[in-house]
Amino acid sequence: MDENALARWRTAGIIASAVIVLTMPVYAVKENLARSRTRPQDSGVARFVGRQSCVECHEAAYDAWRGSDHDNAMDVASDSTVRGDFDDAYFEFGDITARFYRRDGKFFV
Repeated sequence: MDENALARWRTAGIIASAVIVLTMPVYAVKENLARSRTRPQDSGVARFVGRQSCVECHEAAYDAWRGSDHDNAMDVASDSTVRGDFDDAYFEFGDITARFYRRDGKFFV
C-alpha cells in the first residue's frame, strides 16, 4: 500500500472515530430534550393541583369516586365531616388501644 492510500485510511479512521465520539453527547442532549417536553416540569414543591385536573382524562373514574367514602375522607376534619365518635372514645384491638378525642377544635387519635 502506498503512502497516499495509508494517509487516506488514517484520515478516514480519524473522521469515523470523531463522528462516533461526537454522536453520543448529541444523542444524549436530544433524548434529554425529548423527555423534558413530555413530562411536566417539577417545581420541587409538592402541591395540590385540584380534583378538576383529573377529570379531563379520567372522567369515568372521577364520577365513580365523587361523593364516595374515599372522596369524603379527604375533607377537612370538622363537626360536619367527621363521622366517628371523638368524645373521648376508645377502641381496642389485640394489645393496641386507640383513644379518639378532640383538643382545641381538632380531632386526634
